[in-house]
Amino acid sequence: MPGGDAADAIAAEAPAWVIGVLLVVLLAALGGVLPVAIVLAAMLLRQLAVRALPVVVLGGLTVATVTAVAGRLQGHGQDWAYRSWVQAAMLVAIGAVVAAVVPVPGVRPGPAVPDDVTPGTSGGPPDVAVGRGEEEDGTVAR
Repeated sequence: MPGGDAADAIAAEAPAWVIGVLLVVLLAALGGVLPVAIVLAAMLLRQLAVRALPVVVLGGLTVATVTAVAGRLQGHGQDWAYRSWVQAAMLVAIGAVVAAVVPVPGVRPGPAVPDDVTPGTSGGPPDVAVGRGEEEDGTVAR
């Protein structure tokens, strides 16, 4: 598709803060001040617990989906999908996604966090049998 190349080039050249500002402005236009407060809370949560945002997103989407499907199965049609619980859960999930995209001011992007961050393993499997009095067949020497 010829138009996709230009759009990719523009998106690749835009600084991360521009995309973040546009998303926060869009959230403010759609929901007022509350979504901006949710984004700020999610950014704080991101600083305190690195892997918490995917849990928040999955939890919000799960609450919204279960509530909407339960209402549908009980014969309420789409009525429960427009209720406040579903809308609030979706707003929290979208706010967490935006907070994951918005860069933190004053922090330069560094190397990615490795998948295995267990102390002492340095990214590989731990050496269990080294220096612990264990024999090669896995038995413990007493």
